Amino acid sequence: VYSCSSGMVTVTWDLVFGANLYRATAVDGTGASLNCTSASDSCQVTMLKCGEQYRVHVTAISDDCESIANTSTVFETGECSLDGLRPTPSHFTLLPSHMQIHSSMSPISWPTHDDYCTRPCDPLNVTAVLQCGSDAATVSWHASAGAASYHVLAYASQHQTSCWSMSTSCQLNGLQCGATYNLTVVAEGSSRATYCKHSRILSKIKSHFSSLPAPCSPYFENSTQICGTNSSIVSWMPVDDATGYIINARATSGHLVSCNSAIPTCALTDLECGATYTATIVAQGSQCDSPPGPPANITTAPCPPAVISKQYMCGSNTAVLSWSDTFGRLGFQAEIAGYGYQETCRTTNTSCVVHNLPCGLDLNVTVQAEGEHCNSTPSVCHSLQTAPCAPVNISATLVCFNHSALVSWVGSSSAVEYTVTSTGQNGHTHQCHSNTTSCQLSHIHFSFICLARLSPGLCSPSNVTISPPCEDNNTVSWSSVTGAEMYIATATADDGHTHTCSSNASTSCQFTDLHCGQNYSVAVVTVDRGCLSEPSSAVEVTTGVLSSCLDTKSAMVSWLPGLGAASYVADLTASSGHTTTCTTNETHCLLGSLPCGEQYNVSVASVGDTCDSTERMSGYLTTGTV
Repeated sequence: VYSCSSGMVTVTWDLVFGANLYRATAVDGTGASLNCTSASDSCQVTMLKCGEQYRVHVTAISDDCESIANTSTVFETGECSLDGLRPTPSHFTLLPSHMQIHSSMSPISWPTHDDYCTRPCDPLNVTAVLQCGSDAATVSWHASAGAASYHVLAYASQHQTSCWSMSTSCQLNGLQCGATYNLTVVAEGSSRATYCKHSRILSKIKSHFSSLPAPCSPYFENSTQICGTNSSIVSWMPVDDATGYIINARATSGHLVSCNSAIPTCALTDLECGATYTATIVAQGSQCDSPPGPPANITTAPCPPAVISKQYMCGSNTAVLSWSDTFGRLGFQAEIAGYGYQETCRTTNTSCVVHNLPCGLDLNVTVQAEGEHCNSTPSVCHSLQTAPCAPVNISATLVCFNHSALVSWVGSSSAVEYTVTSTGQNGHTHQCHSNTTSCQLSHIHFSFICLARLSPGLCSPSNVTISPPCEDNNTVSWSSVTGAEMYIATATADDGHTHTCSSNASTSCQFTDLHCGQNYSVAVVTVDRGCLSEPSSAVEVTTGVLSSCLDTKSAMVSWLPGLGAASYVADLTASSGHTTTCTTNETHCLLGSLPCGEQYNVSVASVGDTCDSTERMSGYLTTGTV
């Protein structure tokens, strides 16, 4: 008797005299054998395979020998029918012909029924392969013995579907994403037995298999730009059974970026500026990926503008900037900065005016486009040079001997050349140019207006007076002038000859050589840095015939020192031919024994260490009358 549930057959036989042990052997089609032994009239052969054909024989065993098995029977294993009908092909009896152990065994005694009904074996090795990109899966299995067709049932918690096939595979359609399905494959067979109650026989034990379709499509939740990095962080709702996610973003230009993530957030990098990307997300499954979820748009920061022009207005310290437009901008921010200065101009136009720029700076000009979420990177930096600052600490030094002035100043760092302009009180102007911090103005009057104002020469002395004439000494005096280094008084006679005296500190000096009986015009000048002021108002004085002239018959001749002179020679020559000479290393000389009523030509020559001067200072001297 073949047991449906345990894969076991029970073999029975008649006892044989002299045998104390029996062995039943079942051999399948491959020659593999299974056996059981017993001292009684039956035993059970186990571990039989379903769907196999076995040949069974029984051997009687005594203490000394074994019988020769010359009788056998064949049966097929399978699932028992629901009827539980007997006899079945697995129920048989061996009838020996003799009682001795060495005798041959009689033929097997079969039941009266020639046919039997069994269930098909269970389908084995069930597999399911998802058809990625669809809602279908192909289920396959190994053929089971006795099966005429197969029925596949897939059921999840909220859904079920099925398919039917006469082969070893079929396709399940309409699977839902993200659901886990349990698969059951049932083998169906048809009975050949006329006494079976059912014409459709099912395998009793069904084959189960779990299958996981592709995960459902994710939905974007948010995208956040990371300003200054050309990156955007995207996030989405996680989906069940996803092993990872793939995000693709494509711009209208065709530029494609992507990122992979095992968590529901990812950073898209290297995005182009001023572009709109369409992003999609796919959830990865163990076998198949989900279809792309609904797309989302990502707009990046605008591209940086390009500075087109920068114009500097020198007279007003104003700059006019212009730049190119850029896609996706809401406005612009232009910046001029450098050396601690910064000025910003915001506008929705593509140009801007910046006022009151500081002088003498090399400034940097940049422009940024302002976006909805992020600004562009700054434009390429451009340089803007402002006008040089005005020189400071201007000073001028008069050079009187050639009527010029040396002007100097503290320069400006950005200046490449300077122009100095002098304007006289009469409107006359002079200019000089220099790329250093000094310049010499030539042929000027000593009162001018330049980049700085240079005050005129010192004032002339005032309140000039002279002592009564024809005393031994004629003293001229005046009021002090602030800043004067020296004073020179000059007495000019009607005939043009002059007499001078000077003073370094006091406000008076003495004429010791005025001619008697002469009309003199006396004026005083101040001396500053070698330059003379305008003469003071002249004071008129007339010398008379004095007893000192008659008595002394002498004259004092004085002069200003000559550069390099070691001594001086003074010569007096009268119209009558009378001459007298005086040699001295002073700047005056007393000439005696002069007759009265003579007019002398006076000349003074400088005597040097190696050479004498070729020029003489000349004048006139008239002695008094008796």
